[in-house]
Amino acid sequence: MGLDLEDLFLNKTETTPEINFSADGNLSVKGRSIPENAKEFYDPVFDWLERFTQSNVKTCNIEIGLDYFNSISQKMILRFFIILEELQKNGCKVNVTWCYEEFDYDMEDEGEVFKSKSNLDFELKEVPSL
Repeated sequence: MGLDLEDLFLNKTETTPEINFSADGNLSVKGRSIPENAKEFYDPVFDWLERFTQSNVKTCNIEIGLDYFNSISQKMILRFFIILEELQKNGCKVNVTWCYEEFDYDMEDEGEVFKSKSNLDFELKEVPSL
C-alpha cells in the first residue's frame, strides 16, 4: 500500500505527554497524561494510528513512559492498545515497552494490568528516571 503518512510529534506539556510517532513504526509516549480534555488531545493521535494500521510496516516498536495518568487517560491507553492489536492482526509485529521509574510500583502495576489485557508482545522495563 502506498500510504503517505507523515510523522506525528506533539510537545510534552504539564498535562499532556510527548507523542513521537514515526511512520517507520517507532512510536513513543512519554510524560504525564492528565489532559483537561482527553478527547481533544487524543483524537489526532488515534486518527494517526488508524491511518498507520493501513500501512505496510512489518514491525512496530512502541515505548510508553508515563510518570502519571488519570482515569480518562487510562481509557485512552486501552484504546491505544486495541488499535495496536488491530495493526498486529494486519501482519505487523508489535512490541510494547512499558517503562516505569525505579520504585514506582503503581506504574509497574499499571503496566502489568495493560499487559494482561492485551495480546501484544509486552515488556516491562524499570528505568532510573523518566
